[in-house]
Amino acid sequence: MMSNLVVHFLTRNANRLHAMRWIRSLHIKMPIIHVPAVFMFGKTSSVRSFSEKVSSTSSKLISKSGSDNGFNKVQAIFASDDGKFVNVSWNDGRVTHYPYIWLRDNCRCKHCYDFNLNERVFSLKDINASATLHFSELAEDSTLKLHDTSGHTTVIHPSWLKDRNVGEIRSDPLIKQIHWGSDVMTYLPRFQYDDVINNSTTLYKWMKCTKEYGLSWIKGAPTQNDELRTLGKRLAHLRETFYGVVSRVESKADPFFLGYTSKELPLHTDYTYGANIPGIVFLHGIKCAPSGGKSWLVDGFKLAKDLKKNDPTAFKLLSTGILNYEMNGFDIGPQFDHRCNTQVIRVNWRGDVDKIAYNDYTRTEYLTNISVDDMPAYYEALTKFISMAYSQEYLLEAMIEEGDIVAIDNLRLLHGRDKFEISDGKGRIVESICIDMDDFNSRLRVLSQSS
Repeated sequence: MMSNLVVHFLTRNANRLHAMRWIRSLHIKMPIIHVPAVFMFGKTSSVRSFSEKVSSTSSKLISKSGSDNGFNKVQAIFASDDGKFVNVSWNDGRVTHYPYIWLRDNCRCKHCYDFNLNERVFSLKDINASATLHFSELAEDSTLKLHDTSGHTTVIHPSWLKDRNVGEIRSDPLIKQIHWGSDVMTYLPRFQYDDVINNSTTLYKWMKCTKEYGLSWIKGAPTQNDELRTLGKRLAHLRETFYGVVSRVESKADPFFLGYTSKELPLHTDYTYGANIPGIVFLHGIKCAPSGGKSWLVDGFKLAKDLKKNDPTAFKLLSTGILNYEMNGFDIGPQFDHRCNTQVIRVNWRGDVDKIAYNDYTRTEYLTNISVDDMPAYYEALTKFISMAYSQEYLLEAMIEEGDIVAIDNLRLLHGRDKFEISDGKGRIVESICIDMDDFNSRLRVLSQSS
C-alpha cells in the first residue's frame, strides 16, 4: 500500500504554473496528498483520492512534472516507503504500478542495453536484487531516471513503458483461431500457386489462413517432383526427418508403416512418436489414384472445445492420461527407433488447448498417469473423441487433386484418407515437406509487419 508520500516538484520556473495546475486537478492541498487508494499489481487504475498527512523526512517519493502536454507523458513518479514499488502518473489520468526490480531488469541505459542488438548486455548475476529506489527524476524528454541504493541509475523511456503492464501476457497477432466443421470448404479461401510464390502479400494471406484455420489450400502447382522445395524456400528452413526433406508417400512393396500402403489410413496427427514434432505439414498432390484415396480432415481444437463443453469428465481424462507412441524401421537413412509419451489433448498454462496428438497405428499398449480403475472410463472418453471426429458434423472429406498443395497444422488437425485402388502398379502419390512451427510463426510475423 502506498503511504506516507510527499511530492517534490523539481521544475524549472517555466513549468511551475503547469505543475501547480496538475496538483489542483488531483485536488491536492499540501501537506495533504491525494493519491490512488488501491493499486492493482500489474494493472492500470484511475486516480482516486484519500487524505493522509505525511512527513517529507520519512518519504522516499520524488517526482517531477512533465515538460509538455504531449500524449502519454509522465507527470510524476511515486515510490513506496521501502522503495520496492514505483507508481507512474500519466497526463491522461492513468496511474501504473511497477516493482522497482522489474524496471531495473529492463533498464535501457547504455551499460545495460544495446539498441543495435536489441538485447540486454548484462546478466542478473551482476545486479543487486535487494536494491530499492532512492530518488528519481524526469529528463527533458520525459525519460525516467531511477537512482537506486546500489548506485545504479535505471533509465526507462515512457514510450516503452506506456504499453507494458507488469504481469500481462505479451500480445501476439498470431493468436487468432477460427474453429471449423465439415462445411469449411464452403468458405475456406483458395490460393493460386503462382500468386503465393511471386506475391508477398498473397504469401502472407495464405500463411495467415493456415494459422487461423490450421488448414489452407493452394491450387495450380506444377506436379513435378520436389516442387515443394520452391514453396519451402519462400517460408523458412525445411525440417528434415527420417523420411528425408521431401518425402514421397505412395504404396510400396515393402512398407514399414501404414501410409506406404493403399489401405485406409485412419485419422491421426503426424510424428506422435517425437517430442519435437514438425508444426506444419504440406501435402502436394502428384498423382491421384484410379479410384478412392479421398482425404479426411478434422479440426482437433474444435473437437476438444466441444468435448470440454459437453463432457468435461472425458476432456479431463484425455488431457491427463498419457499414451505411448513409437516408430522404428528403415527409410532413406540409418535405422531409427523413436518413442514419445503424450496426452491426446494438451492444455497449456493458460488453460488453452495447444496440441492434439493421436495416431492409432503408432500407438502402443502403454497408458499411464491415470489409475487402472479409471482406464475403462478413459477408453470410453477416447472412443467418444474419435467417434466425434468421424461424425458428419466434424469430418471434412475432400480430394487432394493433382497440383493441389494442402497445408496442415500438425499440432491441431487430424488427417487421414480412404483406401484407394492400384492399377498397373500405379496408385496415389503425394509428396510432403515439414516446417517447424517456430519458423513458420517467425516468417508470418515478419510478413505481417509489411502487409
